[in-house]
Amino acid sequence: MLLSWHRYTLCLPKIRRATVAWAAGSTSGADVGLSLRAVVSCRLTIQEVYGFTENVLVDPTGSVPWVAFAYNTILLGYLRNGCRNFVIAPGGTGGYANENYVYGGRMSQEIVGTNVAGTRQIEIRFGGSNQPSQWHFFGASVEGSAPEFHIDCNGHSCSFNGLRFEAINPTVRWGALSQNNKLRGGLGSGDVQFTALAGEVGNSLEAADGGAITEIRDSAAQVIKTTSRNHRPAATV
Repeated sequence: MLLSWHRYTLCLPKIRRATVAWAAGSTSGADVGLSLRAVVSCRLTIQEVYGFTENVLVDPTGSVPWVAFAYNTILLGYLRNGCRNFVIAPGGTGGYANENYVYGGRMSQEIVGTNVAGTRQIEIRFGGSNQPSQWHFFGASVEGSAPEFHIDCNGHSCSFNGLRFEAINPTVRWGALSQNNKLRGGLGSGDVQFTALAGEVGNSLEAADGGAITEIRDSAAQVIKTTSRNHRPAATV
């Protein structure tokens, strides 16, 4: 389903694939459940998307004049058994995805395996000319041990607020192009294992439930520091 709207309130139907489009060891492909492109100043309810390689793909793509996904409020239901459940990936010289608010919801994969390569719950990509910015997630449950990364972020000034990490050893990656993003609290946030790629700037964690915070720098491929809650080591290595 491809969606393009301006200034509407929409409740989308459940979108289900008859059979799951991917499997562990085969996580590439462009099988998409819901593609959101030219959508501005709307209120969207996404009830359920099931079984696609990318369940929800926000992909405004084009050249000037702008193609935008911006200033929207999303009420999220259940994104289930997507290889990548919620992907933000504007493309081209004129596609941008900025200033959006996502409330609630669940994201999970029902597959055997831990840290399966290619799997994500939330992924923010920067592949076009315009970096995704000011995406704010509130209270989503990112579940399971299957994802390689529960959050994989290359955005600017995005925030993940009170997420429920329903997982053993949940994982977050700050990408090389990520800037000033924040993970704020939520169940299991103190147990998140971070990977920070060389080049990331100003990303931070504010843990709310204690636990140890482990940060890993890919440039050195080693754990550089384990800290107590509410502290992030300096971005060096």
